[in-house]
Amino acid sequence: MRKFTILFLLCALLVSCGSEELHYLPDETAAETEAENYPYTENSDRPISGAPVTSLPWNLQYADGYLCIASFGGMGIPSEENSGLMYTLRRINPATGNITDVCPDPLCAHNSADCPFYGLDSMPVGFADNKIFYRRRWITHADGETGRVDYYSADVVFDTKTGKVTELKNLNGEGGGINSYLYTDTHRYWFDWTWDEASTESGQYVMYRAAYDRLIPETVAEVSYEDAGFVGYADGTLYFTDGRMLYSTDERYKNRRDIAEAPLTYGRHWFGGDSVYYADAASRIFRILLETGEITDMGFSAGELVITDSWIYYTSPEAVSLGKNRVYGMLGDEVTVTGEHIYRCAHNGTGTETVFSFDGGLYSTRFRSFTAVGNYLWGTYHRWDDADGDGIYRDGDHYESSDDGHVLRIDVTTGEILELSTAEM
Repeated sequence: MRKFTILFLLCALLVSCGSEELHYLPDETAAETEAENYPYTENSDRPISGAPVTSLPWNLQYADGYLCIASFGGMGIPSEENSGLMYTLRRINPATGNITDVCPDPLCAHNSADCPFYGLDSMPVGFADNKIFYRRRWITHADGETGRVDYYSADVVFDTKTGKVTELKNLNGEGGGINSYLYTDTHRYWFDWTWDEASTESGQYVMYRAAYDRLIPETVAEVSYEDAGFVGYADGTLYFTDGRMLYSTDERYKNRRDIAEAPLTYGRHWFGGDSVYYADAASRIFRILLETGEITDMGFSAGELVITDSWIYYTSPEAVSLGKNRVYGMLGDEVTVTGEHIYRCAHNGTGTETVFSFDGGLYSTRFRSFTAVGNYLWGTYHRWDDADGDGIYRDGDHYESSDDGHVLRIDVTTGEILELSTAEM
């Protein structure tokens, strides 16, 4: 029988944010979880590294032995005058369930620009070489009469050893930007738009990289990210797609080798170390061996994939109707969801088994995003509530767990569910 346990973390009242010379807070500073409320079985299986970082900060990312997630209170972009908004980055120790702030100041309220993760924007958060790369943005001034709003925004890096934040690029108040980065053993790669000196209407996307020990951008190539979309990195080799061809280069974007023709579209391909997996228009999954270019039909369709050292976890892509749609502004006559079942198989597609199904009291609950660590699936989720049981969903019947920092942990060996709150209480 599945258990649904809710863990609330009670935090002390925090009032300030200060020293730049503090380090990561040690895990033992977290509120201790009671052993009987946090069953855990050790398993060394972990997500495969080397994929480009494209996830949003409120999705879980596994890095340095922790699951990291953004945690914030309030709505919208924070301002220096609104102390009610608390934007910060938190991490879960998957072996203990302890949740700690990445912000190193134990007295920080995370509600001002003094906090290194205040204004954490909806851009990818990257972890490499004891550093965290991310974007910050907040309102610095708003004029109610003219409607003018001024922002601070910048790409920054936080050094977890020194506790210092370094501004990599001031974005002059603008948001947006490239939403994919690649992290290798020694460098961070990204694209940026460079305007022509003689024209204010034309320019070129440029691929840059910066060594972790210097953080100074150097030009790699003038090539559009549409023609060189990041696919992955392994053993000194970069992998790209131009939408038609999967190819590899060295770390200077030279010595190109075409591997296989394959329609790798954004968000529908997954890096597996020695292979790349992709979905076609019908969600059918294929595997490309990077060494030979051989393409294999995996024999199944999927919504989302997570690739670990041992397994491929994937969700069922079929849409399930929950009831009638009466939500203002939402298209369609019915509320439909996918991902009812979660399966796993070996990297070659054999040994498929069902590891979890959202049924019974969880029938209207689905993962929004998830990852797998050891014997457990971790993810944020969404849920539809039909309070009066009439089969009709109206405004307010939809819940997103990432809005208040709740995540689910599913034990794939027992089906037991644990819910944790990563939000500041």
